[in-house]
Amino acid sequence: MRLWKNPKSAVCALLIFSLSCLLPSCGDVEVYEETRQMMGTFVQIKIVFDKAEKKESVFDAAFKEIMKVDRLMSAYRDDSQLSMINRYAGIKPVVVDRELIEVLEKSILLSNATGGAYDITAGELIDLWGFYKKNGHVPSAAEIEETLKRVDYRKIIINREKSTVFLKDELMSIDLGSIAKGFAVDQAAKKLRIMGVSGALVNAGGDIYALGRKEVTPWKVGVRNPLNNSEEVYRKLIAEDAAVVTSGCYHRYIELNGKKYCHIIDANTGMPVEGVLSVTVIAESTATADALATSVMLLGSEAGLKLIEDWERCEGLIIYKADDNTPKTARTSNFHKFLAD
Repeated sequence: MRLWKNPKSAVCALLIFSLSCLLPSCGDVEVYEETRQMMGTFVQIKIVFDKAEKKESVFDAAFKEIMKVDRLMSAYRDDSQLSMINRYAGIKPVVVDRELIEVLEKSILLSNATGGAYDITAGELIDLWGFYKKNGHVPSAAEIEETLKRVDYRKIIINREKSTVFLKDELMSIDLGSIAKGFAVDQAAKKLRIMGVSGALVNAGGDIYALGRKEVTPWKVGVRNPLNNSEEVYRKLIAEDAAVVTSGCYHRYIELNGKKYCHIIDANTGMPVEGVLSVTVIAESTATADALATSVMLLGSEAGLKLIEDWERCEGLIIYKADDNTPKTARTSNFHKFLAD
């Protein structure tokens, strides 16, 4: 699959951190968009049509794919297959769909690549810090040590032949918040491609897949400036048949005693990441870009850059704090090819 074609031209802009405005269409081609709230965020889909009468059924089909992923992988739905795995942790394996196994295996691959820093069983560490609660606090070393005992991706047992997943420790749980949203975007884009759509943008809270082009030119995606809390664009990228995902601590953090703590937790230490401000990853798969961006946040600029360079058909931009606390950037060798003029 081609990541981009002719990266010198682009006509539409979509900011990673917000819903963008619709630009005028070219010729007889029109761009329609629809936004729905699901998976704990706003999902916006833009589709290039030359026949407006078919648009409603196409939107419904794409959003249906996202809802399916939510029903499989949400940790906040009691009826999801993921919740069932967590419910029967330490008791018995659970039969699940192949899509869930695919996401779990991709997550484990990233865990191995990061030495365990990225771990989908680290949800209780996030709960311990209180990132999604009003009573956030800095836990004691003893609390962190005790919680770390329930974090270990190697205790996820997958049986592909029987299509089952089993958590060996009854106190463990899985949270796919760092990858499921990206996978849902991929599934929606895949459905659009099957239905004959030649150009579309699927944006689930900043996890973006650019399908084809808007008529004859690639799409533009803006990367938010992590150095302030505004919606200022730091860089504009061009994307075609590719995913663009940025991970950072823009919104999800707690501030205690004048210090901000990022919601991304190192599963080896139980501590929030420091130093890296944001990571943007461009890849063929939104799920890969989603999990890889989080992984690089955990590894830091040097090791993180190497991870992206070593990953097949991926590019990345890292914004981090240098030793003197000034912002610096690092990017993969071919990232410059995808910068918009």
